[in-house]
Amino acid sequence: MSESIFIATPNLSKVRSEMACQHYAYALMALGRKYPDIEIKTGTSISNVLHRGYNTIYQEAKKVDADWFLTLEADMIVEGHTFIKLYEIAKERGFDHLAALYFENNVAEPKPLLSELVPKDAPGRQEWQKLFSGPLYRNIVTFPENTIVEVDATGLGCTLIRMDALRDVEGNSTEFEEDIFHTHFTRSGLTEYSEDIAISYLLQMQGYKILVHTGIQCGHESREALVIDEGHYRKQFEKAQITPDWDRNFDRTVQGLALSDDGYTIPVDRLPEDYIEREPKRRVPHTEWGLDK
Repeated sequence: MSESIFIATPNLSKVRSEMACQHYAYALMALGRKYPDIEIKTGTSISNVLHRGYNTIYQEAKKVDADWFLTLEADMIVEGHTFIKLYEIAKERGFDHLAALYFENNVAEPKPLLSELVPKDAPGRQEWQKLFSGPLYRNIVTFPENTIVEVDATGLGCTLIRMDALRDVEGNSTEFEEDIFHTHFTRSGLTEYSEDIAISYLLQMQGYKILVHTGIQCGHESREALVIDEGHYRKQFEKAQITPDWDRNFDRTVQGLALSDDGYTIPVDRLPEDYIEREPKRRVPHTEWGLDK
């Protein structure tokens, strides 16, 4: 029995650049040629609010009884094999969520769109928890190469999610009364989660793993007409412009260090004075999830 993939692009009133269109079209054709039995449908929603666009497209995907929901935001530059690899790996390994790695389109600080929950003993956490009604997240700034790793949240730039998982969230979550793609607001009135953090949280609450493949990557177009990728990120990291701080919405004076399973660390002279050393967070050793190189 053939499967169907629904590709969702909430444009936020953006128009894909010529380069993004060319890469998207090539990846789409490559997927169709390798898997001619897969039914591919696409949906867009021009909205000034990103999560509303996602909800509109999700409803369309439900109407056509899609098997997979593939998010692809308008400023993503995908490779020809991107859709194929995400689908093949998720299908073969029984994953319900698998994201491609990409980086913030901030030229000065292009951090990976990966997040982890802030440990209870992190400096400043108790003060921030007084303002936030839910769990606290921070950026992960280092990651193993060409490996599938479990994190607490990823971006939705290019992410494949099984529709059954989204339906499960919709049918069982009591956290929010809104649609499943949304933002959540703090008691102070500030945005606590973006829609990508929120859906990651809701999936985790239903027992689903949030996975990212660091060997499947997308470029991210910036306002400066640059494509932000790992090469740009590495250069900025070496210049010490990538700092071990909390998520970009948090005050930079409250800092912690994100460590990854590969043992990478940030030089001690860049750490905040009140930093407390801790062990890297390991749910499943990444070697168990990794691909053969």
